[in-house]
Amino acid sequence: MEILNKMKLCKCGCGKEVTKENNNYLVGHWNKNKLYTKKTKNKMSISALKKFINRPELRKKCGYSKLTYKRIIEKYDFFWEVEEIKEDENGEILVKCKFCNKFFKPSGSQLGERIRSLKKPLKNIHNYFYCSEECKKSCRYYNRHIDINNYDLNKFNEYCTIVDSETKKTILKYRHLIKNIELRGKKYGYEIDHKYSKTEGFKNNTDPLVISNWRNLEILTVKKNSIKKGKCSITIEELLSLIERDKNDRMG
Repeated sequence: MEILNKMKLCKCGCGKEVTKENNNYLVGHWNKNKLYTKKTKNKMSISALKKFINRPELRKKCGYSKLTYKRIIEKYDFFWEVEEIKEDENGEILVKCKFCNKFFKPSGSQLGERIRSLKKPLKNIHNYFYCSEECKKSCRYYNRHIDINNYDLNKFNEYCTIVDSETKKTILKYRHLIKNIELRGKKYGYEIDHKYSKTEGFKNNTDPLVISNWRNLEILTVKKNSIKKGKCSITIEELLSLIERDKNDRMG
């Protein structure tokens, strides 16, 4: 009886039994050892492409929607505020490289990422278009949170060093007042964030002691903090008001 009830082996040659009586293969094993010729692969690729061309509803369903010159003009007017864009004779979009100032055809992902970054309230000034890796690495604006054309980078780094040093002192002294401070560290994936950022503090010549005050500290996940970058979750007026209130409470 045991031999009769035994399931047949998968036909791919893996040596395993099929899970259902009427099946010849395990799930995913039917083409396990099947080798396609280059010609067959090319046919399959052309067939898939034709399907998308002939059935535009599939492109919408799969989330595919090509960015065109006309669509950017109509839908993303803010794009023109910071980028130079034009259309070539074939209807392709051309943008200007930040480093060499030459117009080139960007990829769809480059356009999409630039538009996504410009949608944010604080525009990413470091996320420009580059025509090559050489231009990207050579450009002084690449991977910067502040525009070093207007600000001295060495002075900014010095400012951050002072703020970080004072922040450590603040944490030691006012640890009990900072909400969820116990979650800080690699174990839980949280870190200290300055609500009114160091970037804005430097640009507005704000006292480092104000930036490092416990009222300006909060605990955020590493991911949220990396997304936040130089943005602020509090205004300088609100921060100064909280600090002033604390002073009055101590005096009273």
